[in-house]
Amino acid sequence: MIKTQFYTKINTKNGFRGAQLKTWDYFNFINSHPKFEAKIKFHQSSEWSDDVTWEKKQVLRGGELFERPDLLVLKGGQDWLLFKKQFNYSDIPIISPIVNYRVLNEDHPSNQLLELAAVRVCPNSDLKNKLIHYPKTKGQVVCIPHGVNLPSKLIPINHKNIDLLIIALKNKKLGRQVFDYYKTFGKNVVFIDNYISHQEFMHKISVSKVSLHLPQPAETFYIPGLESLSMGVITIMPDCLGNIDYVKKIEGGFLCGYNFDEIINKTNWILNLPLDQLDVFSQQAFLQSKAFSIEKERLQWHELLEQVFNLQK
Repeated sequence: MIKTQFYTKINTKNGFRGAQLKTWDYFNFINSHPKFEAKIKFHQSSEWSDDVTWEKKQVLRGGELFERPDLLVLKGGQDWLLFKKQFNYSDIPIISPIVNYRVLNEDHPSNQLLELAAVRVCPNSDLKNKLIHYPKTKGQVVCIPHGVNLPSKLIPINHKNIDLLIIALKNKKLGRQVFDYYKTFGKNVVFIDNYISHQEFMHKISVSKVSLHLPQPAETFYIPGLESLSMGVITIMPDCLGNIDYVKKIEGGFLCGYNFDEIINKTNWILNLPLDQLDVFSQQAFLQSKAFSIEKERLQWHELLEQVFNLQK
């Protein structure tokens, strides 16, 4: 078995974040490969809440560490920087998921990590291309888009009771402006601008006909938009780096400019469509999202592991 060591710090101050949830996915991808065994070590100041996917006792006791791993999986930011302070495994191969564009900022501490050899995994093609052409980057760069758990069946659109769900955690001011515009329209409009549990978040998405997302202009992969589409929700988002690799490939996903007027124009057009047209978009979004399943992401990780270690299938 190829011993694979993870290391991470969990901070729940602002809720259990998508990047932390992806560590859970990566861990399970690797443990599901028949030739790999993974353990995870948590930083001593890691926190636990009901939303954390790891067991409480595992997080608070620090997790487990191989005496001598064969492979390290370290996210290319805080996790790797903290790991370097405690451990010196300079001769062990590293796979490093990149979860933020700030790695390209020379003033950010994570930028120095690019000079260390690793196989870097990016969730979008734009970041992959930037890293490949960045002078400091040492090692292979691959793109594996994030996947989502797909529902087994679609809730019919006429059974959904939220007409418009506005998701504005990353742009609260603009989200509030849009909500204030629509709250007198006689439709059921729900506004999310603070952290809620992932379970509650997914439930609200599942019972929405239309969702409006306001992601950051630059982030590696905006997972909630894909989660929304996978549940057959007609999804409106400003064009941004976090959705470039999926929204244009899925009918039922609509892009607009990142300003109030263009968001309102696009949302009004969608909300005024007849229910049968919304149903067509809903079905298309549900079916086409299968190209971005968590299972496909898992298989791509297995292919990468086999390539790194020259394993024969």
